[in-house]
Amino acid sequence: MDQFFNYLLRELFKFFGWALFFLTLTSNTLGQNQDQKLEFWKTEVERHLDSNTDSARVYIQEIVEYSKIVGDSLELAEGLRLLGNSYWLEGNYQMALEPYIDALRIYEDVDNMLGTALVYNNIGEIYKKQNKLNTSLEYHQKSLAAKRKIEGVQPLMSYYNI
Repeated sequence: MDQFFNYLLRELFKFFGWALFFLTLTSNTLGQNQDQKLEFWKTEVERHLDSNTDSARVYIQEIVEYSKIVGDSLELAEGLRLLGNSYWLEGNYQMALEPYIDALRIYEDVDNMLGTALVYNNIGEIYKKQNKLNTSLEYHQKSLAAKRKIEGVQPLMSYYNI
């Protein structure tokens, strides 16, 4: 009975999450254009990420899906990075790794050094939590190298993590 109840709840959350996504995407209630909706979703992620990762993930999924629809690779990478952050905050490091790696590929493809540096740092922190210190060090060094390529950015946090 508990399994059925849990299954039913998951399916309801999926349904309502997608319903909310499409309602928000097609809604012109407040005269929001798509950029405003994207900013709204990001604000909601920031508001919920530390306290309710499940709620944050609903908005993160909206960012990811919308970015795929409009073909915005930078927003997609940012959404994937946020998805990884949501799993990180729960201590689910293995689940965090996949969206981080997907985001990293995109950031590298578009030569976005800041995004690349952030994700390398996040992956390094995952490996540090898993006590894989050599691998952690490799990713932190890659983060530091990427940050050094950005004019005006001081990579102090990277030194701290190493």
